[in-house]
Amino acid sequence: MNGVSSAGLGFMKKQLSTKTVSFRIDGQLAAKLNRQALDQRLSLHEYIRELFLDALSQQPLRDEVIELHSELRNISAEIDDLRHDLSVILQKFLMELADMDEDEARSWMISRLSSQGFQVADEDNALD
Repeated sequence: MNGVSSAGLGFMKKQLSTKTVSFRIDGQLAAKLNRQALDQRLSLHEYIRELFLDALSQQPLRDEVIELHSELRNISAEIDDLRHDLSVILQKFLMELADMDEDEARSWMISRLSSQGFQVADEDNALD
């Protein structure tokens, strides 16, 4: 190539930009971490670096678990609302189709459905 070396053409391997980070830790903690590092056949520095990077990589997973837990609570609340609405609708059906009054319909539902975990809507929470 006309006597030009590949190094002169900018073909050097690209290196990632890094930053040195340092911090102080308690002597007892350092001794404990040093023992763990020796068990792993690593230097204290290498071991703490791995711990730190592992913790950073797990943060998105923790965030996702928190988000899923929040969504699950919302879904659970919606299911509770649906159960309530079904209870009210069933009570109204019993009152209309089986010619029961409100107390009879509620008693029928309590005696047959309460053991199944089905909650009977009370008068204050009935649908209009």
